[in-house]
This record gives sequence, C-alpha cells and structure tokens, in this order.
Amino acid sequence: MMLASEIQTISNYQELLKKHEEQILSLRREVSVWRERAERDGLTQCLRREAFMDLIASRRNFGLLDKNCTLVIIDIDHFKKVNDTHGHQAGDEALKHVAKILKQNTPEGGMLCRMGGEEFVMVLPQGVVDNLTKLEALRLQIATTPCRINDGGKISLTASFGAVTWNTDSPMVKASADADALLYKAKHEGRNCLRAA
Repeated sequence: MMLASEIQTISNYQELLKKHEEQILSLRREVSVWRERAERDGLTQCLRREAFMDLIASRRNFGLLDKNCTLVIIDIDHFKKVNDTHGHQAGDEALKHVAKILKQNTPEGGMLCRMGGEEFVMVLPQGVVDNLTKLEALRLQIATTPCRINDGGKISLTASFGAVTWNTDSPMVKASADADALLYKAKHEGRNCLRAA
C-alpha cells in the first residue's frame, strides 16, 4: 500500500516537473522574442545603435575585430522628398529596400546598424582601401535597383557614403566623426557618391 502511494507521489512530481519545464521553455522563447525586438529595428531588422555598440565592444573584447576595419556611414539621398511625395509608407518601403541590399552585401564578420532615420552604419573587415570596390558596387546597386512601393509603383533611390579605415585599438568616435565628415562631403558634392579616406 505504501509503495503505491510513493509511486503516485513520484508520478505527480514528474507531471509537475514536466509542466514547469514546458513553462520555462515557453518563457525562454518569449525572452528570445523580446531580446530580438530590443536589439533589432522593427522596420529594417538591422541592429539598433545600442545593440550594434554592444556587439562591437564584445567583438573587440574577444579579439574578433580586425586591427583595421572599414567604418561606413550611409545615408539615403533626398529621403524627406520620398516621404513628402509618396507618403510615409513609401518611405518605410525605401528604408526596407536599402536595408535589404545592405544586409545582402554585409560580409561575414561585418556588422550593419540602422543608426536612425535614413542613416545606416557598417563595419567591414579590413581597411577602406580593401573595400572601395565593394562599397562602390553597393552604392551602384542601390542606385540601379528600383524600390517597389505600396501602390505598385517604383521609385529610384540613391545613397551617399562616407568611409574611413578605423584602427580598432582606438575609440570609434574619431573614425565615426571622420566618416560623417566624408558623408557630408559626398552630400555637398552632389550625392549618390562615395567619399573615403
């Protein structure tokens, strides 16, 4: 009689344990979804600024960044005009379109972030000289691949690029300011171009 009672108690505990394991698994999935939402921009699925900076710090701490990387700031040209002319849904489609092209062309070891608005930042393995051809091809792909918008039409987009070699032993702030100055130069010199140093 006592043995049957103990077997029932063990069985009850096993059922309770199984139920709790299922709840834990469900909570882990939920945490994973929320973490993804916190790390990724909901529209473009690119890393958000904070997650991007955390990833850079983590890769630097583990020695996973090349000593020299290319830091690129990319800005969609005349983005406000897209929104004003075609509406904000078209602007969203333009952001997704450019992000998709950038993601498809971010090599292994590279990182992509939507910094905000219509601005993206990439960090690529190797210095800027090694990436110039790739970056020019990327700029050209954006310019020659029409973006489909919500009404079924297509719009042409261009982007300006500012790129520098970043020595990863030094803070990213200086390289970022230099890349931003080159982006401004690209905008000032007619847009739809790459300026690098």
